[in-house]
Amino acid sequence: MKVFKFGGASVKDAPAMRNVASIISRYNGQPLLVVVSALGKTTNALEDIARAFFDKQADVAAEKIDALEKQHQAIAAELVGGNHPVLNELRKLFTHLRQVPELYRTGTFDFLYDQVVCMGELFSTHILSAYMQHIGLPVQWMDARNVIKTDAAYREAKINWPETRERVHDAVKPLLLKHIIVITQGFIGSTSSNHSTTLGREGSDFTAAVFSNILHAQEQVIWKDVPGVLNANPALFPDAVKIDQLPYEEAVEMTYYGAQVIHPKTIKPLQNKNIPLHVRSFIDSQQPGTLIGNFPLPQDIPPIIVFKKNQVLLNFSTRDFSFMAEESLGRIIDGFARLRIKTNIMQNAAISMSVCIDHNETKLGELIPFLEPHFNIRLEPNVEMLTIRHYNEKIVHELTRNRNIIITQKTPDTIQFVMKG
Repeated sequence: MKVFKFGGASVKDAPAMRNVASIISRYNGQPLLVVVSALGKTTNALEDIARAFFDKQADVAAEKIDALEKQHQAIAAELVGGNHPVLNELRKLFTHLRQVPELYRTGTFDFLYDQVVCMGELFSTHILSAYMQHIGLPVQWMDARNVIKTDAAYREAKINWPETRERVHDAVKPLLLKHIIVITQGFIGSTSSNHSTTLGREGSDFTAAVFSNILHAQEQVIWKDVPGVLNANPALFPDAVKIDQLPYEEAVEMTYYGAQVIHPKTIKPLQNKNIPLHVRSFIDSQQPGTLIGNFPLPQDIPPIIVFKKNQVLLNFSTRDFSFMAEESLGRIIDGFARLRIKTNIMQNAAISMSVCIDHNETKLGELIPFLEPHFNIRLEPNVEMLTIRHYNEKIVHELTRNRNIIITQKTPDTIQFVMKG
């Protein structure tokens, strides 16, 4: 059996959904599970709605919800007509969304966030499933929250593997054995109390990997708007080239350093079962894409470039001029771990330590008060981070010339820079 994952760009409107259904229809008669994200930009809108709910800005939330509902109803009507039952199903889901502040009166922002943001995948999968049934494909819609069980770490929930494995075997496997195409959601799960959780931004790839692992999939395919895994972001580097084949280890390294083509958690569940990951284009679905698996590193692999803007460089120094020893380092790392802040680069000196992170005003607002009693803290905003795997002197010179380099870290395979200008 195969597991497919389609992201938000692939289901952004009615023509896009028709294209997805066309791709899926080629595999009719085979065991297939399809993981689908929210429509493009919907998660961003739902994040704004969650913030408006939390800040008691009811009018702002209502306006954004109305716009989202109008968009989704219009797409559904274009695909299946104005009298299809899915339109009523969407109305029920949007009614539930409007009631979230009343249904969940307590909890942190992260809890509220997950109850709101999970709705995007429910909207999109109901529409796609209804359309596929409309054109005669054997489809079963499934609520991923009934099978993907997690802990209560809202916005970064961890999978409860034993319970999830049992539920997938009980609820999903029988459908696949009947060659029914299962349509479900990425990114979302639920706790033992049935509160919705999310697995981290862009977590649908990981959801697909969880299903692939449990179901012993033949392969997992991620359908993207690019021809495969490229050596750089084509929006920033127009001459980026496709890599035909990658070992699991290289894919892990790329995602760790911030390459966005695959979610960082995706590889482990696949590598553990030796399941290949195929990255293919939904725009040109006949092309072979990139295959990731148990392969040697290609001899001709090009330099892999990961460029991250909107970074913040934090410098911590001891208040009493003492060494930045294990106790101080542990306290800083504990602060990042408690607040679930990913560090992109770390470098320590005798009495100081520098850390580069993605800019996040909310997280910084929590981190600084936590560590300020123990350290002098200096922030340098608006820095950029460049990582080059399999670098050479020519590419390093091209990408760093006329830049103010603040930090350099170098290993035989990887070179990283924090820089400005």
